[in-house]
Amino acid sequence: MRSLEPIIGALMILLFGYSSFSIALGTSFTSFLVLPFVYLWAKELGGRKAGIVALLFVLLGPVNFFSYMCLPRGGYAVTAGLSIFILWLTGKLVLSELDNRKSVYLLYLILGFVAGIAWWTNQLITATIISAGLYLTVILKLKIFSIRPIIGAFGFITGSAPFWLWNVRNEWESFSFLNSFSGVTSLKAFSLLVSNRLPMLFGVYQLPFSERTNFILVYSALILCALIIVAAVIYTLPRRTRKTDNGQPIMDIRFLLLFFVVSTVIYCFSSFAGFRTPRYLVLLVPAFAILLGYVTARLSERTRFVAWLPLILLLTLQPHGLVATHKQALINKKTRTDTIAPLVEYLREINENTILVPFQLHWLNFALNEEFCFYSLPHERYEPYALKAEKSNNMAIIGHHYGIDSFVESTKGNARNGIVTDNFEPPSIGGKEISSDFFDLNKSVADCPYGIQSIFNNTLDTKWFGISSQPKEMVLTFTEPQTISGVRFYAKSGRLPAAFRIEGICPGETQWRTLMSDKPVTGYFWSGPRPWWHGDCYRTEFRFEPLEVTNLKIFTLSNNKHPHYWVTEHIQFFTPAPDPPSELSSVSELKKTLNELNISELYCDRWVGNAVTDDDISVIREGSVYVSADTAILVRTEELESCKNILSLRGLEFLEQEVGPWTILHKGSLRHKFLHGIDPFIYWTGFNCFKYEDKQWVANLMRLAEGISNQSERFIEYQKILELAYATLPEYIPLKRMIADAYRKASYNQKAEQLEIEANMAEIPPVPAPIKFNEGIVFVGAGISTTNVAPGDSFVMEYFWQVTSPLKRATLPAVFVHFINNPHRFQDDHQLLEFNLADFQPYPEVFIEKRLIQVPEHMPTGTYTLNLGLFRIGKRNSRLKSESQFKTKRRSVELPISISVTAKN
Repeated sequence: MRSLEPIIGALMILLFGYSSFSIALGTSFTSFLVLPFVYLWAKELGGRKAGIVALLFVLLGPVNFFSYMCLPRGGYAVTAGLSIFILWLTGKLVLSELDNRKSVYLLYLILGFVAGIAWWTNQLITATIISAGLYLTVILKLKIFSIRPIIGAFGFITGSAPFWLWNVRNEWESFSFLNSFSGVTSLKAFSLLVSNRLPMLFGVYQLPFSERTNFILVYSALILCALIIVAAVIYTLPRRTRKTDNGQPIMDIRFLLLFFVVSTVIYCFSSFAGFRTPRYLVLLVPAFAILLGYVTARLSERTRFVAWLPLILLLTLQPHGLVATHKQALINKKTRTDTIAPLVEYLREINENTILVPFQLHWLNFALNEEFCFYSLPHERYEPYALKAEKSNNMAIIGHHYGIDSFVESTKGNARNGIVTDNFEPPSIGGKEISSDFFDLNKSVADCPYGIQSIFNNTLDTKWFGISSQPKEMVLTFTEPQTISGVRFYAKSGRLPAAFRIEGICPGETQWRTLMSDKPVTGYFWSGPRPWWHGDCYRTEFRFEPLEVTNLKIFTLSNNKHPHYWVTEHIQFFTPAPDPPSELSSVSELKKTLNELNISELYCDRWVGNAVTDDDISVIREGSVYVSADTAILVRTEELESCKNILSLRGLEFLEQEVGPWTILHKGSLRHKFLHGIDPFIYWTGFNCFKYEDKQWVANLMRLAEGISNQSERFIEYQKILELAYATLPEYIPLKRMIADAYRKASYNQKAEQLEIEANMAEIPPVPAPIKFNEGIVFVGAGISTTNVAPGDSFVMEYFWQVTSPLKRATLPAVFVHFINNPHRFQDDHQLLEFNLADFQPYPEVFIEKRLIQVPEHMPTGTYTLNLGLFRIGKRNSRLKSESQFKTKRRSVELPISISVTAKN
């Protein structure tokens, strides 16, 4: 969507030619719009002296503000100019209304039109428009209920027409900014505003002294300025509209103060407050300059020294930062000059046209007149560059950007290292996927609330997760020795861990050997002959020397510098296999085969998708799978079996056509007619298919089965539906009860009774302790793996819950669990049913939370009682009321469970 500032910039380029000067000229030219209206408004408030002071501060003041006024980035210059114009014009309009002038309707039209243009340019103008609207409403009172707002609205719609037309054509994409109103808390945002963002905006740089001295000097100066300005405003604040000697009304300072209040409130309730940048406050600088001019002019009527002190102090804090910024700019310029020449010479020598660079080097596209395509990581904003890089079979990466050398080394690929990294060769080591049937999950261990089997069940509903500052490990045991040569981690719903390490135990040994030393997750992955970037929330692979093992241990490594929550929905292991045919040499045959099969939609990986896509074939690199006669899935042959198993679990069948290293699954069909119209809930990841929404899929089948359960002629179909559902989710208790009912109808009473016992036993806790909480939440009871532990030991708690009213996952309360031996305690507080998909409950069920709890090392010995309750996070006195037969104090229920902490042996 275009806006006003780029249009003016384009005009300057047409007039003065294509250069860095002409590109910045458009922004610099529009920034001059700020000056006359700053002067005029300040002059209206406090006379000529106020206007000069305001103008002086804008011209000589904040370095950061100056940069936004001359660099073409975001339309801040135009927005600042239009903002101050709208505020000034609103004040003039009010004066015209108070003076009963006849031209007032034209002013409403102009005001609305300019506000519309400002809204089209940048939605940061919101605070300005709201302030103007509030001021007009308060001052004009009943006059606002007339044709005036209609004229203003007409002008606004006219001025902002390009904005609305673009959004109608693009699914109202601009309004995604409304989601930003859910950032840091408002109090935290205000604290950041005062302590960090405003000092940063006003260019209050650190002085060349010690850190402590800098802090004392800078903040003493700022506090003194703030006190003088606030005192002056309060002292001079008019009780009613001021007038000149001849009875003409004068602009009101209260309107300016209203703008500060509205801007602060909007900022504090937006996520912009969490961004460490002052750009979202840039509209405050001209308004502050006017306030400073007003205060200086009014105080100078009584005392000269104090009047000029805020201006002198604020300008005095600027030079050191200005000099430091200028010196750094000269250093950066010399560095760029010394780097560009050899880089360009080398790129021409190797004949490489596509280069991945950090965003700071994106300007090379302009500097070299687009001789090369410098693609910015992590996200290229300019579509032609992104498309060119996407279609390239070869590319280079400047330096070691985003750990490319580590990626190549950890995947056993090859590349040429120099000024750039290029000439990539994908790894040849790897091979066939190891089936999860070879994992002995009863002997394997992982801290995972879904259970360790959930990491290998080919579904995206469950995951292994943690926080990167806290290392985790997973220990796997194989049913028979396996030769391991590679591993892949996949994450769809979040970021992967910062790094991994893998160890194994060889047959006949007891010591762990290192298969893979500490390797970071870089964000790259192989597809075809080159690496691709997808960030750290997709897939990462590692290759290492093959080793036969009976046990495997995976470590996630800590990252205290940049902690984040991580997940992985699926882990795959690979064993060596013969190298398949080359993708490069097979792509022409693949195109031919796809045309012969009349394929128009292809699910495939990144590189091959670019190689085969044309006007006749559309490519889906990631997304939900929907089957039709002209749809095909292209999977590498070594992963064919697991892909077919997933499709089969959803009742889908395909014909197979092997081409080079791939197999084409085409002419997909439903194994059963009753599946027609049911979403298969299959997700294509680029390399394989995975299930998702298993409970929804099973619930759809169960409803289908319910509809025909009493039709004896369709009993076989009824059985097949339940068999298909059970193959997907055998542990689902409502499904077990329905299958038990089917057994009874078929006179298999013993099997029916066995299933009913299993279902009942699964929902009955070892220690029943019914507690009814508000909001339809019921605690059924609990189980504990041991009641005798030592400090440092771990044990497993099971919590049984029912949710009898529909609740969204985001609205579920948190659980507090306290093990108490006054005055000592340890806790297991957590989000209620965070990983149990409790927000979707098509059939009543009991949810079971399994929690691994560690007794702190310093915990004294003794008997600890267990107290439990629910509360709302972030709210005071937010514990939920409850009803039970147990002792309750401060809405904390004491359960009939205790644990003995004994001394270590």
